[in-house]
Amino acid sequence: MNPMEDGEAQRLLELLDKAIHDTRRSRREIERRLGLGQGYLGSLFRGRIELKVWHVYRLARELKVDPLTFFFAVSPPEDPKWVLRKLGLDPDKVLALKDEAPMAAAAAKDAAPPVGVAKDSDALTSEQVEKIVLRTIRSELKRLGLGEPGE
Repeated sequence: MNPMEDGEAQRLLELLDKAIHDTRRSRREIERRLGLGQGYLGSLFRGRIELKVWHVYRLARELKVDPLTFFFAVSPPEDPKWVLRKLGLDPDKVLALKDEAPMAAAAAKDAAPPVGVAKDSDALTSEQVEKIVLRTIRSELKRLGLGEPGE
C-alpha cells in the first residue's frame, strides 16, 4: 500500500480545514461532535498528528460531504470522465466538440464550451477537475445552508 505523497496530504488537510471554516462552525464544535479531544483538529492540521483515511471520512460525514470529493480534489482520477458523470453530465456530450463532423465542429467553434472544458481538449486538466470538485463542494454546502461566510 502506497502512502499519500506529502503534497497530497497537505492539500487534503488544507481543503478539510477550509471546508470546516466555510461551514462557519468551530473546530471545537466539530471535535465535540466527533468525540475528539480539545485541540485535536488543530494538531491534525498543523501536522502533529498523521492524517489517516478515517480522519477524512469522519470529517466529511460530519460536514455532510461525500468523502470521495476531498480525495478527488487533491488527486483526480485517471479518467476525469468519471467526475463529469458524478456531476450528472454526459462526458460524451461534453467532449463531443472534437469528434463532430467538420461542419458541426465549425458551427460549434463559436459556441462557448461547457464550464471548465476546453474546446480543443479530450481530457480535463487536474486544475479543471479540482475547480469542478470545489464548485460541487461549495454547492453542496450552500444547499445544506452551510454556505461560505458572508453569504
